[in-house]
Amino acid sequence: MSFMIVFWGIIFFSGCTKNNAPPFPVFTLPPGTAFRLSQPVPVVASGQKIPRSLRYVGTLDGIASPSEGHFVVVGDQSSIWKSDDGGVSWKRIAPPLMGDFYGIAFSSALVGWISGDDGVLLKTVDGGDHWTRVSVPVKDFFLQSISFPDPLHGFISGEKGIVLATSDGGASWKRLVVPTVQNLYGIAFLTPQHGYVAGWHRTFLETTDGGTTFHPLEMASERVTRQEPSFNVLSTDGKRVLLAGDHGLVYYSPDGNSSHFSKLEIPVRNDLYGAALLPDGSVALSGEGGILLSGKPGSAIEPVIKSEGDLSESDFLGVISSNGKLSAVGTLGVILTPAR
Repeated sequence: MSFMIVFWGIIFFSGCTKNNAPPFPVFTLPPGTAFRLSQPVPVVASGQKIPRSLRYVGTLDGIASPSEGHFVVVGDQSSIWKSDDGGVSWKRIAPPLMGDFYGIAFSSALVGWISGDDGVLLKTVDGGDHWTRVSVPVKDFFLQSISFPDPLHGFISGEKGIVLATSDGGASWKRLVVPTVQNLYGIAFLTPQHGYVAGWHRTFLETTDGGTTFHPLEMASERVTRQEPSFNVLSTDGKRVLLAGDHGLVYYSPDGNSSHFSKLEIPVRNDLYGAALLPDGSVALSGEGGILLSGKPGSAIEPVIKSEGDLSESDFLGVISSNGKLSAVGTLGVILTPAR
């Protein structure tokens, strides 16, 4: 997966032997911050070694909040972490298979989905405590992003132009015909009929008929490097749409209409990997170098946390809004949840 290549880092938990000490520091936040920072580690009895299956955390790719006070985080090395106390403590959830997990979304407070490498799709019906594998009509390709505009209709984007769809709550999935073979990193459906997918080399497509047909959209952008920038993430709240990608590229539609997208100016040119929409009309963006920004379109979009020192070594790959408050995850096992 192209933009994830830079994230190949493996962290050993504290508690291993001296020769396997964690190569990355334990991070801290400045006093008075609006966030709680976690780097979850397994709990073992004094003097015992951490089981090999629990030693890695490294990259955390996605976060979801199925209900108030509950968070589920997924990532590489088969990582599924769950908190039932607002992010104060975390427990590791045993996955039904080994692999790297990239996307997570809940279609209700209890029913959720995880996508990952090699055509992996997992489902929970108890809020994230247990997961089972779901059959899909692809294999050997990664599945990246998930969007459920309602409990019955869901869509997944992934490698080489893959888009999957369900109309029966995930009991069955079909592959849609999409006019691209580019990797599709983001997907967002406002309704079962109207949605967008985005990905490699400024790929941006719209459908207004539930995925029967897609047509390309052009977003004006300047080329910062010899390579075309990619769009890495899409977000919608059912009305607005937010698109973000490499080199600080951000586009926003206040009503989901494709003709109403405008480019938002932000104070950085970092690659962006996470996007969220807040109830007060604000947008949020996360990305490389510990970037976490928020603000209202048409006014200043500014950093909401100072990622100085060690924390700036973590790239924030996912961000969500839960009850109007931001949470984020990233490399080096970093999880940010609201402090209170």
